[in-house]
Formats: sequence, structure tokens, C-alpha cells
Amino acid sequence: MKSLFEPGTIKHIEERLNNLSHDTKPLWGKMNSAQMLAHNVAVMQSACDDAPPAKQMFLGKVFMLFMKSKFWNDEPYGKNAPTSPNFLMATEKDFEKEKQRLLEIVRRFHAGGLEKVTPYPSVFWGKRPPDQWGMGMYKHMDHHFQQFGI
Repeated sequence: MKSLFEPGTIKHIEERLNNLSHDTKPLWGKMNSAQMLAHNVAVMQSACDDAPPAKQMFLGKVFMLFMKSKFWNDEPYGKNAPTSPNFLMATEKDFEKEKQRLLEIVRRFHAGGLEKVTPYPSVFWGKRPPDQWGMGMYKHMDHHFQQFGI
């Protein structure tokens, strides 16, 4: 599985983002492209320890019992998967600003390496070792990039 700690993956993320525009329509879901970018920024902030620690969602604890293997394989997440209320984006966002914010935080996450990953659990997946955060953040972004056909 790809990881945000791999240099080639960062280049791949950047290339895909260059194929996204403010008017790219989702293939499923309710977010527009700017909201999707902001959503990914918020998730990345939790991985970088930029956001206050949050408890693991009850739904995440239940899913982990049955879905743990889904997190660590190359099979895509299902469409319209649940998310934490912390990461919902209901207001309008500035596309260019959110795109730049996502690129910056992905690069910072990569540059910080395993030592800079949050020590706190994921609100959905629970406690994870740093290397799994790199894979999980890639898989999450890939899920949303597929949502927008990029």
C-alpha cells in the first residue's frame, strides 16, 4: 500500500490535485471539490497533531472489529462511508486556498516523518503506529480523489 512517507507518493498526490478544479463534480457524495479539500486538510491536521485530540468514535470502534483489514489493503473504501462530525464540511470553501493548504500539510507530514505523527488515536481507526498513519492518510485521500474522478 502507498504511504505519504514515500517521496513518489507525494508527487503522485500533487499530479492528481492538478487535475482537480473548483467545478469538478463528485461521482458520489455531497461535498463539492473545495469542501473535499478542506475535509482532507482537517483529517491531515489530526494526523499532524495540529488539531485537539478527539476520542475515537463509537462507530469507529464497532467498524474496527469487522473492517480492520480494509484499512491495510489496496481495496478502496466504500462510497458514502461515515465520517466524524469533526470532519464534515457544510459551508462553502475557497478552492484555491484549500488546495494550497492540502499541499502544504501533505508536504509537512511527509517531511516530518514518523517522528512527527500524532501520538493520539484516530477518531475512526483508533490508536495507530506512525507508519500506519502514512498509509491511512494516503488511502483516505485516494478515496476522495476517486470520488472526484482524479
